Amino acid sequence: MSPRKATRNAEEARHARRSRASAPAHAQAPAGATSKVASAVQAMTWVQIVIFACVGIAILALIFFGIASCERKAHVGAWQSEVAQAAELTHAALQAGYEDRVASLKEPLDKAKADLDAVVRSIEQQGFDVGYYVAATDGEELFSYHADEVFYAASSIKGPYVLSNFSEGVPSGGRGLVEEAIQWSDNAAYWYLRVNYGYEALTAQLLDIGVSEEDASKTYVHLTPAQLATLWLKNYWVLDDSPDAEFLRSVFESPENAPVAALGEGSYSKGGWIATESLHCTVDAGIVDHGDNRYVMAAMISAGEDEELLGRLVTAIDAYEQADYAYLKATGELS
Repeated sequence: MSPRKATRNAEEARHARRSRASAPAHAQAPAGATSKVASAVQAMTWVQIVIFACVGIAILALIFFGIASCERKAHVGAWQSEVAQAAELTHAALQAGYEDRVASLKEPLDKAKADLDAVVRSIEQQGFDVGYYVAATDGEELFSYHADEVFYAASSIKGPYVLSNFSEGVPSGGRGLVEEAIQWSDNAAYWYLRVNYGYEALTAQLLDIGVSEEDASKTYVHLTPAQLATLWLKNYWVLDDSPDAEFLRSVFESPENAPVAALGEGSYSKGGWIATESLHCTVDAGIVDHGDNRYVMAAMISAGEDEELLGRLVTAIDAYEQADYAYLKATGELS
């Protein structure tokens, strides 16, 4: 062998050793080891594929449900918008209807007040004094005119007298006198009632509303419209809730010269009138019933025995009270 060939063979041997020394470990591994590694790699690849597939499905599901949720929110938003618009239209319609209703009741209220004022002016222009007082059955004043002006009450005091005595329990034997005193305003019957059954209950009430002790024990008294109405407020319950209620209602439902009682079924009153040189008046007071609107009225004028003139005043007062009640109901100021 030549030296050059020997040298080349030696270099090839060294190169082969370097190649084996620098080769990767798996390249140097036996054939069996190489097969196991390949199977592991292949198994890992299927796991990854399954995982990626699951993740992909999840992502697609999220996208789908997200889109569906957006659509649902869009539908809900549109529905809410439609509801809001409908509510606005309904409110506007109700408001318009409410305003129309209030306006339709305001006109008759104003007219009723103007009519009442005209009646009062007419009476005063004839030279007579006028006073009235209207209160709810709970005692609240509704409206009044010259409520503290003093008038002669005349026979109107017989009403509170009888009611106050029945609240204390007048014997049934006095019923005939009561009918005469109230229905026909018989003065003798009234006097006999006072003599036989006393007048302490009425006297106590008169003192309570400010009448002097001297005047409170008199058969006939001077009162203001507010005082006369207050006596009815103290005693009207006897017509509703007492053993003698039915009898008393029959007596007070249609007394002579009593325009308040004539205002309708369930209204009760007792009038009074006189016309002398020193005393002159026409008066009526009682409770008025219009179903859900029940109130007490006292109306007094200084004209002697003028039932027609007092009747005009009472009718105008009642018309105004009914119009006012309807208006307050419509505006929600009354429950």
